[in-house]
Amino acid sequence: MISYNATSAYECSGKLVQKSDGTFGCASTSVSPVIMTFVVIGAAIGLLLFTGSILLFLRKTAGRVIVIIVAALSALGSLGSLVTPASSSLTSGAGVAIGLVQAAVAVLMLSLAAAPSTGRWIRAAQQRPSYPQGGYQQY
Repeated sequence: MISYNATSAYECSGKLVQKSDGTFGCASTSVSPVIMTFVVIGAAIGLLLFTGSILLFLRKTAGRVIVIIVAALSALGSLGSLVTPASSSLTSGAGVAIGLVQAAVAVLMLSLAAAPSTGRWIRAAQQRPSYPQGGYQQY
């Protein structure tokens, strides 16, 4: 006989599942520590890339260095996550495609930030000539 506990249905915010004794209860959903680690590392990489890109748009050498380092780490991390998947559910075709796209974007950022033209663009802003203030002509 299947029984139903009315209070558990209203206290449950997730799925309702049948337990082994025939009652219904909330399904426990917990996040794997490995996945949580990937989320924290991804947030840190995103914050560093945002900071580096702002500094790069301001033509600062520090922004270029930050973007190069973080893009290299991101490319290595995304390729590493393809080699050692966090869980069996992430090894699907979509998970592999996402990892490859992430690696491709990281390599593209790395190559564009490390390009010599980017260095020349930054140096051009730092070497702007300062024009002297002209005096007023007397009539």
